Amino acid sequence: MKVEFQNVTYQRKKFCLQNLSFQIREGYLTALVGKNGAGKTTFMHLLLDMDAEYEGLILADGENWKQNQAARRSQIGFVSDEQRFFMECTALENANMIQWLYEDFSLERFAAVMERMALPADRKLKDLSRGEYMKYQLAFAIAHHTRLYLLDEATAGMDSVFKREFFQILHELLIEEGCTIFMSLHMPEDIQKHMDYIVQIEQGKIISDHEVGCGIKGKIISDHEVEYGIKGSIISDHEVGYGINGKRESGYGQGKKFDEAYRDVFKVKKFDEAYRDIFRDAFLYGKVSAGILCSIGAAFMIIPGEVLKYDPIGMAGCLFTGCLLSALGVQQYLLSYLSVRQDGKMMPLFEILKYMPVTKAQMRKVRLEYLNRFCLRLGAVTFALHQLASFLWHSFGWESICSAVCQAVVVWLISLFLVRLSSL
Repeated sequence: MKVEFQNVTYQRKKFCLQNLSFQIREGYLTALVGKNGAGKTTFMHLLLDMDAEYEGLILADGENWKQNQAARRSQIGFVSDEQRFFMECTALENANMIQWLYEDFSLERFAAVMERMALPADRKLKDLSRGEYMKYQLAFAIAHHTRLYLLDEATAGMDSVFKREFFQILHELLIEEGCTIFMSLHMPEDIQKHMDYIVQIEQGKIISDHEVGCGIKGKIISDHEVEYGIKGSIISDHEVGYGINGKRESGYGQGKKFDEAYRDVFKVKKFDEAYRDIFRDAFLYGKVSAGILCSIGAAFMIIPGEVLKYDPIGMAGCLFTGCLLSALGVQQYLLSYLSVRQDGKMMPLFEILKYMPVTKAQMRKVRLEYLNRFCLRLGAVTFALHQLASFLWHSFGWESICSAVCQAVVVWLISLFLVRLSSL
């Protein structure tokens, strides 16, 4: 994937990238260098944030970057400390869940790369070292046939053996698949030995974009000196398989040829099935507690009609209590579906998935189907409890049925209102 920037300006929080004009070339390793705070991570966010507002034009293989962003996200592999997975789950459980969000994910390829890296698939991600976690992310990116690799300080802190193996895999990917690799790093020796191009950023501005001599080119292309003191030089001690100019032999990430809307719903539903299967205990607890709270709330909404007919204050108090308990029940149900325990605290599900090929709108469409069913069941429980109360107080009849239907509809509408207000 070739990415071209034409006079791009992007503001994120208090930092601004200004007038970016350069190319990330397909089939090459490009380094993004600069001091801490120069804008390297902000630049990664520009490419990853599907809601990013920027001036200028970004093209991916000639197509506007803002078009088909969810599909393009499936072709991007992000390796960084900021990339989140389900840390309480194993590497394999993560792959089994998240594979459905990608168009061309291969569990066999994932297992093969994990085995090559000597990473056990049955270990929880929270138990991996930083270097192992970076390797896991690279294995995951390779498994969905990434065309554009974005690596944010991925090799920082790696020992020399670990790092050598990491770069060897990157070079082999360039040869075999002709992908694009864009990575931020600091170490001059890594830039000298492995990079084809250097893009230097300072205070949000690109101050140089040049080609360097390295790898199998075997000659000095440029002696442009950056503030790190790096000059192009002949490097010829790479192992076989470290080549960097391979051309793409086959296209990846094109996905299945079926209706896009159906595909979006299908992939989220399949993810949901795997997600609920792995976190079934949390879902069971959420359903049971939500059901109890909503049932008690419905009962409180029924009591005024049968016991407190002549006590307006008591009736209003019971109605308020019933609505509050029903709201808490719906909230408990939402929490079980829309958040997950991460590092000892609850985290919104979309925070984990925000760099993956799924949008809030796609998640919302599928999740509202499940939540609408829950609200309908809640209305049915309200109706059933009302009829039971009417029978016990010998006031069963058409008037009672109409009252029960009205209360059930009110509870259902309150639940839907809370659901749609929630951040999905």
